Parts: sequence; structure tokens; C-alpha cells
Amino acid sequence: MAGIFAGMIRAKVMALLLGPAGIGIFSLLVSFANFVVQIAHLGTPAATTRYVSQARSENDKLSISKILTLILYTVLPCSILLTIICLLFSKQIALYLANDPTIIRILVIIISLSIPFNVLWLILDEIFLGYKEISLRARIIIANFTLSIIIIGPLIYFLKVEGLAIYHLLYMVMAAGLFGYYLRRILAREKISFIWRIDLRFAKEFYKFSLTTLATGLSLTLSLLITRSLIVRLVGLSETGLYQATISLATYLVMFQQSMQAYLYPHLSEAMEPNQFIDELNKGLRLMLLSMTPIIVTFILFSHYFVLLLYSREFLPITSLIPIACIGTYFNIIGMLFWTALLATRNLKVYSAIALVSNLLSIVLVIVLIPPLGLAGAIWAYTIGHLIAFGLYFLYLKKVFNYHLGASNIKLLISSLVIIGLSSVFYKLSLPVKILSLSIPLGWLYFSLTKPELLELAKIVKGIPEVIKRRF
Repeated sequence: MAGIFAGMIRAKVMALLLGPAGIGIFSLLVSFANFVVQIAHLGTPAATTRYVSQARSENDKLSISKILTLILYTVLPCSILLTIICLLFSKQIALYLANDPTIIRILVIIISLSIPFNVLWLILDEIFLGYKEISLRARIIIANFTLSIIIIGPLIYFLKVEGLAIYHLLYMVMAAGLFGYYLRRILAREKISFIWRIDLRFAKEFYKFSLTTLATGLSLTLSLLITRSLIVRLVGLSETGLYQATISLATYLVMFQQSMQAYLYPHLSEAMEPNQFIDELNKGLRLMLLSMTPIIVTFILFSHYFVLLLYSREFLPITSLIPIACIGTYFNIIGMLFWTALLATRNLKVYSAIALVSNLLSIVLVIVLIPPLGLAGAIWAYTIGHLIAFGLYFLYLKKVFNYHLGASNIKLLISSLVIIGLSSVFYKLSLPVKILSLSIPLGWLYFSLTKPELLELAKIVKGIPEVIKRRF
């Protein structure tokens, strides 16, 4: 929960002191850094969690040593090498990102210095998850967020965007340092050390898993980077900041769905019969629609006030874009439900392939839609991209598992889209009318929700704190 509030405070400070243009520059630079970080870590974070967790459950200290040695000899040199390349070609990178070799170049240099610390933090964080050190991890994150919130205001106030870049660098250094310090204590406690030699057989198995997820991560970060770079070039830095604010607000809605995934995954994994698998997936879909539709509608109706609360008046133009982004998030949430089913049935390669295709199509959509539509084109590309991914997941499940939505879910899906569509019209009306409009999703929910489903939703809501703890 501290992470959520810290993120909101950070966004508010940035909005008040820098405005849309400052947030636009920073989001562009972070997108660049995230893309390089994806290359640098070679897809190892997900593999690290899996193999550390497995070794920990089997009390296999040698395998943990092998993982640490492998990361030391491959990932860290790769991240340092990429950092040096970014520093050497900072002028060319600045020209590509925003056609600005002066101010942007300084920011590229500062952000590039954060890359090895970012990579180290990501991997150390996954080791903590593998060790199931959730409580200690949460305390470290809270401490880091607290320190970062203390320094962000003065840095931005006195140094503007350069201060924000320095804040990002310091945040990564502090995160890597804190996680590294406590990991050393854990390793010393369990008497685990580096073995100083790579086990080639283990390395092959480890990277076979990690490289499967690498393409998906690269395509996603590349899509985000190209989108922001195109917005800067075609419509300006301020519009890039508005785009970032719109997407950030829409993705807040995904939080509940992560709890739904945690609830649904074991049920799907344990479903032995095809009909049982379909029933579990449809039950999860129904619960998701019943829970998320009123939340999305409320968010759209009162988007004006959410923007003022989390950002500032300069960001009010995005209220007309939030309904479009929320529809994209709606399909993203359903798509997440479907790819949870793929992961539960060990279809990791299929999930990665579909994610890769949808991300590449999103890049094409951005290139096609931004010139005629401007910022709205970028938001439509986001929405259409998630719609395509949803369609691909559904078609695969239908072909392989003979999956079908069922008549009740089809009605629920259509009716929820209609209600969301109506809210996209009502959000422009007066506050009393908006409040009155809430009776539509509440009435829909009252007539659709059964008592057993209400109890199931209560279980999922109870799981939200654990999801927040794991994520932040």
C-alpha cells in the first residue's frame, strides 16, 4: 500500500513542478532505460524467481550458488557494457528520442548510469520473492520509497528535469544497495557462497527459460519507447506527458485483476478435465466482469476529479481520452485472465508468441494512427492492441481447449461494454447527473450478482493486500 501512495505522491509532485512536458521527457527517458534494461538482464528475473524458489524448497544450496554465479558472470557484465555504449552514443540516442542533442543528452547520460543498478535491483528483488522473504522485501521497499519521497521534491524544485533524472538514479542505487545488503545477510546465514565457475548444463537450462520471456519483454518496452518517441516528434513533449498520465491512470485498474489471477491460477492448474477447466475459466471471467465494470464506470464518470487529485489542471485535456484508455484496459484485464489460463496449462511459449505479435502490431498502429489523430491515435493504438491480444488468446483457447464463453458470459460481456459506453457519454455531464448515473452499473450488478459469487468476490478482495505487498 505504501508503494501505491508513494507513486501517487511522486506523480503529484512531478505534475505540479514540471507539468506535462516534464513528465513527457521523463517518461520517454524511462522507456529508453527500460528497453536497455530488458536487453541487459537477458530475461533472467522470471527465471531467477522460479529456480531460486525450487532450490529453496529442496534445500539445494548448490543451485542457488550456480544462479548467483551465472548472474555475476553474464548479466552484470552485459549491463555494464550496455551502459558504456549508451554513454558513448548519448548524442545519437538524444537525437533519436527527441531530436535534441543538448538538454536530452545530459538526461540520457544520467539515466544511463542507472541501468546496472536497475538490473541488479530487479534480479535481487526476484531472489527475495524466490526465498519468500515477503515481509523483509516489503520493509525494504517502504524504506526506499520513504527516502525517495523525501528527496524528490527538493531535487525537482531546484534542478527541474535534471533533478528528476538524478532522483531516478539515486532511487535505483538505494534499491540495489538495500536489497544487496540484506541478501548478503541471508546468504551468510545460510552459508551460501559463489562457486566462481559456470555450470554450462545448468546455464543452458536456466537461459532456455529466461530467453523465452525476453522477447515478450523486449517487444513491450520497444512498443512503449517507439510510441513516446513518435508522440514527441509528431505532437510534442507536453502531449507525451499527457499520454503517460492517461495510461498511468488506466493501469491503476489492473490492481484488482492481479488478485483475481492469484485466485484463479491454482484452480486452473488443478482442473484435470477439459470441462472443469472451461468452467473455472468462465467463472473467473464472470467474477471479473461483475467486479471491474462498476469500477471502470466510476473511474470514467469522475475522471475529471481523479485527474485533479493525482495530477493538476494542466492535465485536464486527458479526460476525453480516459474512456478510450479504459476500454483498452478492460480488454487487457480479460486478456490477462486468458494468459493466466495459458500459464496454468504450461503454454508459456504460446503466451510469449501472442504477446510478441500484439506488441509488434501495437507499434504498427502507433505509426499509422498518430499522424492523422495525434495523441488520440496513440491511445487508440493502446486500446486496439489489447483488443487484438484478447482476440488471439481467445482463438487459441477455443482451438486447443474447445473453449466457449457460454450464453450468460456473452450477455454479461455485451451488457458491461454497453454500460461502459454509456459512461463515456455521461462523464461530460454535471456532477449530480454523474452521481445519478451510478445507479446504472449498481442496478446491473444487483440483478447479475448471485450470493455464491458475492462470497467468491469477498475472498478475492481479501487477497488484494497480499498482491499489493508482492508488487510494491
